[in-house]
Amino acid sequence: MAIQNSLSLLQSINDSQLAAYHKTPTLMYPILKQAIPELLNIEASLFELSKLSDYFDDDIPFWFKKDIKGKKWTQIDCFSNTIKCSLPILEWCAGKGHLGRLIHHKTGAKVSTIEWSRDLCKQGQQLAVQQDIEQNFIEANVLLGEADKYLNQQQHVVALHACGDLHVHLINSAKKLSTKKITISPCCYHLTEHDIYQPVSKHVRQSSHLLVSSPLSK
Repeated sequence: MAIQNSLSLLQSINDSQLAAYHKTPTLMYPILKQAIPELLNIEASLFELSKLSDYFDDDIPFWFKKDIKGKKWTQIDCFSNTIKCSLPILEWCAGKGHLGRLIHHKTGAKVSTIEWSRDLCKQGQQLAVQQDIEQNFIEANVLLGEADKYLNQQQHVVALHACGDLHVHLINSAKKLSTKKITISPCCYHLTEHDIYQPVSKHVRQSSHLLVSSPLSK
């Protein structure tokens, strides 16, 4: 009954309200709190975010930005500036490896890049050679577990836009191996093989309100 009441409340939100919440997500917190009593306090330090401009570094050689669109470049640049440790980098579901190349440029860390597309691996490796970046590409399907053998304890795993089960698989696998550091910015949480969303957080798993169906996964 609690789940049904929560879903009914969320489904009652109209398009104009949804647009307002999309523009200012914090406005939706009171609504979510009604549906999910266990929801963490949004004013807690966990939710304090720095301004994106605090991480942006425009002092990058122009050839690093070639063929990378503005918004995407901003995300890559800001993400790379959060990586400070000297551990070897494992870039998860990386496409052409733009993030990994920039991290190596800024930190000098050795980068291994995992991507399932052979063509993207080839293009990324060519870019790394052209830009004199120490970056090794690995063709692997992470959902089949082909990349798990490249995870280890002494590394820093990074992932930008690892959709749905791609980042969930990473979290679960890295946890088993006690990987020292993980920095991720996931997206598309609904892209999952499960009919019901499978939370990773212990706090969320203990909630009786967060069993949300995922019709888009089919």
